Amino acid sequence: MKKLNFALLCVLMFGLVNAGLADTDSDTFQVTANVAAGCTVSSEDLNFGAYGGLATSDAVDASATVTYACTMGTNGVIRMDQGLYQGGGSTDASPLRQMAGSTTGYYLRYDLYSDASRTTVWGNTTATGVAVTGDGTEITSQKVYGRIVAGQAMPIGSYVDTVTVSIDF
Repeated sequence: MKKLNFALLCVLMFGLVNAGLADTDSDTFQVTANVAAGCTVSSEDLNFGAYGGLATSDAVDASATVTYACTMGTNGVIRMDQGLYQGGGSTDASPLRQMAGSTTGYYLRYDLYSDASRTTVWGNTTATGVAVTGDGTEITSQKVYGRIVAGQAMPIGSYVDTVTVSIDF
């Protein structure tokens, strides 16, 4: 009798378990994301080193690296403002940049260019900035080429300016 009750109990339990698994319901859901256009920009300092400071001094050239990263397919323009000490008549399209000297009232004129031949002044407009297209890599480099204008008679001391680099996208 015990064997019969055990067998009957097993059949009933198996039937109930199978009955519970006999029906199925399901649903689906979507997984979504949006990749937004985005860019970042940064620059290392540009150091000209020593300048002669005589009316007969030659121009001094230097360069620095601007790095940027943009989402793949994002178009941007890297701009550079006029700096803190613009010369008279300076505009965003045609900046006249100057470094202020440690001797009050003296300014050392310099230019920033987007090309190694130093013919294209890097300005603060869409037309005078540098157009870039993102490829999704972390860092892409662009050189900025600087030149201290020749023939500036200046007193001994340190000269400095701050230029803001921006990227529009």
